[in-house]
Amino acid sequence: MARPDEEGSPSGETPIWEEPVRGFYTDPGQFVTLSGLDLLRSMLESGLGPPVRYLFGLGLTSVEPGGVTFTMPVTDWLRIPQGVVSGATLGILADAPLGCAVQTALPPATPFTTAEISFKFLRTVVPQSGTLTAKGRLIHAGKTTGVSLVEVTDQVGRLAAVTSTRCAILPRVEVPWEVIEQALKNPPRIREPDWPSPHPYERPVAGEVLSQEIWDGTDGLAVMQSLVTGDLPAPPLTHLCGIAPLEAASQRVAVRARPGKAVRRRHSHARRHGHRLHGADDPPGRYGVRSGGPQGVLPAPGCTRRA
Repeated sequence: MARPDEEGSPSGETPIWEEPVRGFYTDPGQFVTLSGLDLLRSMLESGLGPPVRYLFGLGLTSVEPGGVTFTMPVTDWLRIPQGVVSGATLGILADAPLGCAVQTALPPATPFTTAEISFKFLRTVVPQSGTLTAKGRLIHAGKTTGVSLVEVTDQVGRLAAVTSTRCAILPRVEVPWEVIEQALKNPPRIREPDWPSPHPYERPVAGEVLSQEIWDGTDGLAVMQSLVTGDLPAPPLTHLCGIAPLEAASQRVAVRARPGKAVRRRHSHARRHGHRLHGADDPPGRYGVRSGGPQGVLPAPGCTRRA
């Protein structure tokens, strides 16, 4: 049986994680001129998002001082072999408002990154859970530390998880005034392109969950080893983003993540909803500012820039 992480999809098509990436990043000029709150408001108004939005359907739906809300549909693509959504996948949704709630309190040109994160999972999440809502609330924002909480609920309002984070707030980036002046005079003008196909999370699902008969008649180690060898079918999540077991032994499992272009581009910045300084070998931004960011208005490679 073909392993999608090694041989592509069963139909021979390019794996989703190797397709040209879709999505947008924060324009460096906006990063140095807008507060965190105004930057998030501009993202909400534009309707544009980072690659993770187009892969999973993660979307920013509301922004206010100290509060941010994201939603994400629980599609069949998110299922693991047991047929449910894992806590790690749920963390993709929760992490967004955790960071952005802190971001609402930051002045312009201020990077931040996650220092600690905690999850309490209260309910099993399955496709029948519908669209999940994650509401983030700022608890504390000091000079070097930010703390926020998030509650995740299912489509009918039942609490699925409670999460918290501590963020490290980094020193403000020093930017020459002429750079800021140029950024203010030349705001980015990008609109959503006409994509050639549905976004990955909107497509017909590939992969299978394992039947109850398999779980009843096979121990856990044998299941994992069969997933490694391809004797059992890979779940939808593997076909979506290339995460698959590499080896399995008693009390030990190694998992290989093949971060495709969308996932790599998301993590090319220190924080999905923060910013980092580019390394010496990275290209400078439009305004000569070596600063990058999360979702926003610079098209990711593979996207078409529109006037």
